[in-house]
Amino acid sequence: MTEPAPLKFLVISDLHLVPEGQTSMTLDTAARLQACVAQINARYADADFVVVAGDLADLGEEAAYHRLQAILGDLLIPAHITLGNHDDRPTFLRVFGADHATETGNVDRVIDLKGYRVIVLDSSEPGRVDGVLEPSQIDWLKLRLDEAADRPVIVVLHHNANALLTRSS
Repeated sequence: MTEPAPLKFLVISDLHLVPEGQTSMTLDTAARLQACVAQINARYADADFVVVAGDLADLGEEAAYHRLQAILGDLLIPAHITLGNHDDRPTFLRVFGADHATETGNVDRVIDLKGYRVIVLDSSEPGRVDGVLEPSQIDWLKLRLDEAADRPVIVVLHHNANALLTRSS
């Protein structure tokens, strides 16, 4: 196996955005994300991409996802998004588009770049705070891993891997 080219990417999570005029636990989360985007653009514009790894919205509100769209629109590098336990998948998909979901119905993604495969997994499950990967996602993940047997693979998701359960668990 040949050594892959250097891959540089960023991971941000727990944005907890709220609609305009609101705060989350007294914090202006939109201002914090805007400052983060400004720092990414100023210091890390040479990165290949950023993964936004869940808890995008504090309460899964449509207005919060529209805010996220607007703020991420200022990024100079591509953003790949997945969900966490504070997110609402149907609302997210209404705002960002159904094409953000794989055939599993989850917001999973494969990024093949510079000899690496990065797999971004949606571990959200309505009504639960712990991470869940559905059996269909596990099957999907196994296929994506098999496809990349010849290169390094990085998996990114919102929840701690020790907390992950399948729906049947």
